[in-house]
Amino acid sequence: MKVPNRNFGKRRLISPRLTFQIITLHENGYDLDFFLEKETGQIKDEYGTSYNDFSSKLVDQCFDQLSGTYKYVHAVDTICGRKGLLIADEVFIFPLAVYNRTLAVFNLLQSTKLAPKNPACHAGR
Repeated sequence: MKVPNRNFGKRRLISPRLTFQIITLHENGYDLDFFLEKETGQIKDEYGTSYNDFSSKLVDQCFDQLSGTYKYVHAVDTICGRKGLLIADEVFIFPLAVYNRTLAVFNLLQSTKLAPKNPACHAGR
């Protein structure tokens, strides 16, 4: 007896465009997954480390068929060189000026040997 294919005719639930963006970012070194803590306004990576100094760039807006909403894909760069992506229901514009100012101070302190190697990487631990 032939078993009917129950998936025939059903629409795909995974967004190919969203999947493509995630794969592309991973291939370019954005391998961490970040999320935003709305209470504190900080981002954390998948290991629970908080980052105060980072920049983000909106990469794309993709429709997520699972939730039926648009998702916004952000590329995140931390001051200590860690990179990842943040997928959210809204667009986040983080202050690049704060990141650049912090980077300038960090570089100045590094040149005088007064700062630890990666202060921003240990901010939330």
